[in-house]
Amino acid sequence: MNKLLNIFRLSLLLSLLIILFAILFGIYLPMKNELTKEVHESFSNNAKLSEKTVESFLERCIEGAESLSSRTMIRKMIVEYLGGNITLKELQEYTAPKYLDGASTLRNLKSAIRIVSGNIIASVGNSNMEKAISCEDVSETTLDIEFENQSIVVNVCSPIRENTTVIGHDFVSFDMTKLLDEINIGNIVYEIYIATNSKYISSKGKIFDVLKDDTLDSDGKITWYTMMIGDTDTFLVASVPNNIIYTHIKKLSLLIPIIIAVTFLAVILLMYYVILTNARKMIKTIEQDNIKIKELERLKSEFLATMSHELRTPLNSIIGFVSMILQGIAGDINEEQRKQLSMVHSSSIHLLNLINDILDISKIESWENEFF
Repeated sequence: MNKLLNIFRLSLLLSLLIILFAILFGIYLPMKNELTKEVHESFSNNAKLSEKTVESFLERCIEGAESLSSRTMIRKMIVEYLGGNITLKELQEYTAPKYLDGASTLRNLKSAIRIVSGNIIASVGNSNMEKAISCEDVSETTLDIEFENQSIVVNVCSPIRENTTVIGHDFVSFDMTKLLDEINIGNIVYEIYIATNSKYISSKGKIFDVLKDDTLDSDGKITWYTMMIGDTDTFLVASVPNNIIYTHIKKLSLLIPIIIAVTFLAVILLMYYVILTNARKMIKTIEQDNIKIKELERLKSEFLATMSHELRTPLNSIIGFVSMILQGIAGDINEEQRKQLSMVHSSSIHLLNLINDILDISKIESWENEFF
C-alpha cells in the first residue's frame, strides 16, 4: 500500500512539474517577449515622432535661408554691383537694413551673413567667418550641424541665384538647443551626435564608436534608439533607463511567477488533501477487511478444532473396535463378516486420512496468512 502511495505521489509531482514548465515556456516567456516587443515598438514610435519634429525644424531652417537669399530687390543690387554699376559700399548700405529686416522674421536665428565675391555685404549676429567663407564653394543649398559652447547650431549655406548663375551666398545659422529642450520632456532623453574623428560625440561629451540608422540597442542599463537626421552624418539618439522602460514588464515578471507559485502550491495542497483523504478511507476499509478476515480465521480455527474432535475421535473409536473384532477379541467371526469388517476398517482409515489432509492444508493456509 505504501509503495502504491509513493508511486502515486511521484507521478503527481512529475505531472505538476510538467505543468509548471509548460506554463513557464508556453505562456510566461512568450508573453514577456511579446510585452518587451510592444515596449520597444512604442519607444521607437515615440522616438520617430521626435525625429519628425527635428527634421521639420531643419526643413524650416533651409526654407528660411533660401527665402532670405531669394529677396528680389537685394538680389538685383548684387547684379548691379557685379556689373560695375554701383560700389561695394553702396551695395552694403543698401543691403544692410533690408537684410536685417528679412533675418528678423526667421525663428531661432543665431546669425546670418551675406558674402559676394569674398566680401561681406551684410551680417546679423556673430557668424563663423571661416565656415561662411567656405560657403562660397557650394552651388546647392547645404546643411550641417555643429556644437558651439554647449549649443546645437544648424548651419545652412544658401546660394543666391540670378537665373541659373550663383552671384553670392547666405550663411545662416540657427540655434537648435531650444528644440531639443522642448522634446526632452518625460523619461526619454534626446541627444544629437555628430561624426568627429571616426566617432560620434554628443554636446555633453558622450561617445559612440558606431551608430546606425533605425537601430535599437541596450547596454543592460540604458536602451537607446538611433536615427540618422536627413542626409547628414548626424544622428538623433533617444535613450531611456531600463528601470523605467521595463517597469511594467518587471512588475509582471514578479507578479506572474508569484501567481504561478501560489496556484501551483494550492493545486499541490488540494491534490495532497484529496490523496490523503482517499488514502485514509482506503486504509480504514482495509483495516475493516482485516478485522473480518481475522474473524473468519477465528471461526475457521474453531471449525477445525471442532472437526478434529467431532470427526477424528469417533473414527478412531470405530477403527479401534473394528480392529478388535477382526482380531477375534470379541469372539469368532465368519469369512463374510471378516470381509465386510475389513472394508469398514479400510474405509474408516481412508476417511481419517482425508480428514487429516484437509486439516493439515487448512493449518498451512492459516500459517501463510499470518506470515504475510
